[in-house]
Amino acid sequence: MLSIVAQATLNLEQARSMRAEGRDYREIGKRLGLSSGQLCHIRKALRREKAARTRLHKTDPQASCNARTTDCPNPRSEGR
Repeated sequence: MLSIVAQATLNLEQARSMRAEGRDYREIGKRLGLSSGQLCHIRKALRREKAARTRLHKTDPQASCNARTTDCPNPRSEGR
């Protein structure tokens, strides 16, 4: 049996991967057996992560690249 914190972390990781697959929040909630309050917390956490990535990408367009080199593929910066 997992602790409440460990279960919440596991649910967030699973929800993150399911969202990456294109599943909607209703389906995620049903598959993971989440209450509407739990699903709301998942949705907020994922939204915050996305906003943080967007802010980071705005300040440093190559921040999402692992190599951090100048030959990093960034389709948004091409043609500027």
